[in-house]
Amino acid sequence: MDIADESVIQNIKLYGDFFSRIPVEELEGLLVGVRHEPETIRAALANYDVGTYIQGMTIDDLLKNYDLMLTKSGGATLFEAISSNTPIIVKNPKVGQEIENAKFIRDKGIGILYDNDEDLKDIIKSLLNNELDSRVAFMDENITYFKTTIHPEKIGDYVFELLDN
Repeated sequence: MDIADESVIQNIKLYGDFFSRIPVEELEGLLVGVRHEPETIRAALANYDVGTYIQGMTIDDLLKNYDLMLTKSGGATLFEAISSNTPIIVKNPKVGQEIENAKFIRDKGIGILYDNDEDLKDIIKSLLNNELDSRVAFMDENITYFKTTIHPEKIGDYVFELLDN
């Protein structure tokens, strides 16, 4: 999947044996031009039955059926990853709050950071060859543990703490 700077899906390819009644390429086409956010993806697919493209899958499954997220280190994405207990792979950012978020991801051991497309290719190859299984399990344990330390009623306090730092 290619994501534009403004978090818009530029192209996407879904791989797998989906036993679909309709070509999965149509589903891919529905996602091009959509912001890479759960609520905008849900809105874009609201009038479509995802199960006709990927047998047995609902929109909720599509949005949550993953072991890792490949994304940017934005705050909303980071909280989505933590909320869904999903380790993340992010490109080392160059600007703004995303730099601090990347440090957080590294320090908490909840994701993998990469610097360039070649690094990402190596990570994907290692994932496909099961060479990172123990690391993914470690990240999964860390993110699951970290989630237990978050108390939703204190979100405001967390935000002010981050702003103070």
